[in-house]
Order: sequence, then structure tokens, then C-alpha cells
Amino acid sequence: MRRMTLTVALGCLAVSAAVAGSPKGAAAPLSHSALHRVGTANAGLEHSRNWSGIAVTGRVYTQVAGSWKVPTVIATLGNRYASDWVGIGGYSSGDLIQAGISEQYTGGHASYNAWTEILPAPEVVIPGFLVHPGDAITVDITKGSGVAWKIVVSNATESESFTKNLNYNSAEGSAEWIHEAPQLGSIVDLASTTNADFDHGTVNGSTVIGSAGTQHRIQLVGAAPGDTKATPSKLDSDKDGIAVADGTKAPQAPAS
Repeated sequence: MRRMTLTVALGCLAVSAAVAGSPKGAAAPLSHSALHRVGTANAGLEHSRNWSGIAVTGRVYTQVAGSWKVPTVIATLGNRYASDWVGIGGYSSGDLIQAGISEQYTGGHASYNAWTEILPAPEVVIPGFLVHPGDAITVDITKGSGVAWKIVVSNATESESFTKNLNYNSAEGSAEWIHEAPQLGSIVDLASTTNADFDHGTVNGSTVIGSAGTQHRIQLVGAAPGDTKATPSKLDSDKDGIAVADGTKAPQAPAS
């Protein structure tokens, strides 16, 4: 397996990062913010301008993991973006440590990349990390001693793994598995993609999503009434997976 390791010192939410510009057809650096909650829960779904998926709260979360296949971008008019990630924080606080994959359709081209982001810093694209539609991705974020954290992003299809070690002050108040409309200054138009199917979702070692605390299923909505961008499924039969699909209809949960 090809491995890449990066050690970064980040102090108490004081973070700086520089990301080089992307060539034509390549993925542009984005930002992945905390939850933009809107309205009230409806039919068991909370509403957000930027997230769809599931968050859990009510415990202290020092580790989170999840796996998924990279969704395929569907060609549409205009520039559109989507991201899929696993993280700790951001549901009810401004701190968020996360890593995932972005799918973009810009300038008539689809592109994919892997990234890490530690708020309030912007996304840092993982250099040289290959990502293609259908690749099998796993993210594992684990707290060590004190404020030390380790992020591991793996692509089993490409036999590659990336590790980032850093220091970060997290409230440790939530864990998430999210399909997102990211930001380029403001929240962008969500790219049309095949379903994002998260599976093997665990916290704090081996506790599955369904036993990890209070569950919050989140639907991504637009500004106009009735404009639903993405909807999560219910948990799968072994309570460790959830799917997110474009539109209003909840998809089937991933096969366990």
C-alpha cells in the first residue's frame, strides 16, 4: 500500500493553510463548514442548507470512522459541487475535524479529490491521492493524548493511505457521516451524483451509529419552499450505515 504521512501542529483553533490553485478540469479547493440548520424537524428529518446524512450527539466522541464508495458525478448545466465526509464536531458547535472526498462538475468536466479540514482553516487537498468514481474510501479520525489527533484517509481500490497528525481543541460533542453542498465563499449548487452510501460507521472504537447516542437525520434543502436537495435513508439493518440520495425521496439503506 502506498502511504503518505503529514504531521501538522495546530494550536487551539488557530490554523493557517495554503492551497495551490487547481488547473482546468481539476478539483477546486472548497470549505466544509459546521451545520447550517434551518427551520424545524419535519417527519423525523432536520433541515440544513449544507448537510444531509446523520449526526449523533449526547456522548463524548473521541473517534469516528466510516466507509463509502465515491459517488459518480452526473453532468448538469453550470458548475456544481458535492462532498462526502466523516467528522467530529460541527453539529452544535463551531469546531469540526473532518476528512472526505469531493465530487465536482466544472467547465464541463468531472473531477474528484480527497481532503482534510480542521475548522476554522479551509480545506487542504491531499496531494497525489488518486480518487475515481466507485473507489472504496475509509476515513478514521482518532484522538490521542491531550489535544493530539490522527486522521487516516484510505483508498482500498488504489491501495493508498494518507495520515495527518495534528493538535486540535475539540468539544467532542458530535460525530457525523455527511453528504454536503460545500462552500466557495457561499454555499454552492449541489452536484448531481449517484447515492452516497456510508457503511461501517462507528464511534469510540466499535460502537455503531445506531448505538452511538441521539440520532439526527438531516435533509439538505434550498432557500425556496419545497426545494429539497438531498435526503438520507434510515439506518441499515445492522445500524452502522446510511445512504443519501439527491431529491426528496429517501433511498434504501445500504446493504449490510
